[in-house]
Amino acid sequence: MGVSVSAVYKWESNQSTPEIGLILEMADLFHTSTDVLLGYEWRMGGSASVLEKIVMLTKAKEYDEAIPEAEKALKNYPNNFDIVYQSAQLYLEAGAEEESR
Repeated sequence: MGVSVSAVYKWESNQSTPEIGLILEMADLFHTSTDVLLGYEWRMGGSASVLEKIVMLTKAKEYDEAIPEAEKALKNYPNNFDIVYQSAQLYLEAGAEEESR
């Protein structure tokens, strides 16, 4: 990526920040969002309300509505264990239901 060790040191010690183009490249390299790299999370309890909605839809067996919600949540919160776990549960239950049909 053409970044020097001293530049990384400055980022880590909060003396400077990477340019926006470099942040985008790093997000691609690490297969994550720029929000994750920047440490940003919605302050309005976004992940908690999304998780609650996925759980509710899964319990109601409304898989056609729950799966798109889970996909959006996984894109927005890829490092949130509860969302990843609940999405896996949803896919497991939806798959079992589809197979039984």
